Amino acid sequence: MNNVVTSVVDNGLCIGCGMCASICPKGRLEMRFNERGEYNPVELKDSAPCPEKCNLCYQVCPAHGDTKNETDIGRELYSDVDGMQYRKETGYYLSSYLGYSNSNGHRENGASGGMATWTLETLLVTGKVDAVACVERTNNPEKFFEFKLCTTAEEIRKCGRSAYYPVETSQIIRHILENDSRYAIIGLPCVCKAIRLAQDKIPKLKDRIKYVLGITCGHTCSKYFAEYLCALGGGDPHSLHDIVFRIKAPNEPASNYGMHFRSGTGKTERIGVIRGRDGFGYAFTSGFFPISGCFFCDDVFAECADVAFMDAWLPEYAVQPEGHSIVLLRNPSLVAIISSQIGKTLNLSEIDVCTTILSQRNRLYSKRRKNYVHYRDALKRGKPTPKMRESLMRPIHNPIHCAIARTVYHLADSTGDIWKRVNKDIELFDSEIKQYTRHLKWYRYAAVILSPSVFGAVLRKILKCVGKLRKEARE
Repeated sequence: MNNVVTSVVDNGLCIGCGMCASICPKGRLEMRFNERGEYNPVELKDSAPCPEKCNLCYQVCPAHGDTKNETDIGRELYSDVDGMQYRKETGYYLSSYLGYSNSNGHRENGASGGMATWTLETLLVTGKVDAVACVERTNNPEKFFEFKLCTTAEEIRKCGRSAYYPVETSQIIRHILENDSRYAIIGLPCVCKAIRLAQDKIPKLKDRIKYVLGITCGHTCSKYFAEYLCALGGGDPHSLHDIVFRIKAPNEPASNYGMHFRSGTGKTERIGVIRGRDGFGYAFTSGFFPISGCFFCDDVFAECADVAFMDAWLPEYAVQPEGHSIVLLRNPSLVAIISSQIGKTLNLSEIDVCTTILSQRNRLYSKRRKNYVHYRDALKRGKPTPKMRESLMRPIHNPIHCAIARTVYHLADSTGDIWKRVNKDIELFDSEIKQYTRHLKWYRYAAVILSPSVFGAVLRKILKCVGKLRKEARE
């Protein structure tokens, strides 16, 4: 039996990156959706047996934690670069910028400020790479998004938006192994780590993948998340034909982005947009359909990537509908490329790394504190768990916040199974998960009421009233 299947998949730790399937020398693994709408490697019965003592698939898996961690990988890649600095929140970094691309519609058609699209396009058109691997929307309702190899700027621009949907790398990595060219690839932190682990084992990948670009991540969602949003917007999740994530709206804050969907045909066709305030945001932050392995990840800033892109979730920028990007750089050549275009094709300003960290404070809290709750709980129960970087963790001492984290985890563990069991009926689904959402509501309400700012304000008001009554009594 394959080690990745027995140690990772069977223990619910797989994040579905697909690296194991892409590098198997005997082609024994294939990525397929499981019953929860998540990608997992599956052993092919008719394939050749594993070579004795191979274990290559396990060695490139980023999920189990028995390999080098992100800090170790970052140290090997970047610590000797002139001017390199280190923060435990971000990993290694050279500089960071905030702003947007003002060329080729990158910002208008991108998730935030269009900087990821601009960077990929610039690497291609300036001849730094021959092809770019990024995620594209498909016309296949069984798999709405997949990695695509882009060889023109127009193809890259079509991949400009985020995808809250599972994707895997097996086909793209196999192509790179079979075709000698120069490549750039962009992915979530777990994908970036998997690429770096594979590059250590396979020299071809190190020679051919010239740039690894990362995207900050809260967690990855299963394919059922898109179906749920469709149903929430009044569509038919059984006949979902098309989805587009990160739709911006004029006169709306950047945080109120949406998903455009199309379901049904003819008289039953339904086209709509479900936005953050309509339930998109609540479902994402409350644990609806995340990949279970994401609860044991501590990498926010894609620490294994040459550059990390993120939304500028800062008060003065989040309210603007157009979107702003923050770019955290580790590769000197990318610093040179980006800095040379400031004031030309880029509207950017350099910012302090503390501002960059502040922009992702919610994700840091989730991955470095809430995930530590799940990690410690798993260890206490004797449940298999990846090795997290405990030196970067901070425990949550507030019991209400711990209860919120555990409720979200239980909700996440249940939603995929429930969605399938109720046959995608949203009313039955909401009824089934009510035991969790009701508790979550009251825990969050209590957390606000008992927060230092709110509780302190109420206490001061009470003391002021008491003082006033005493004064009146004395008079």
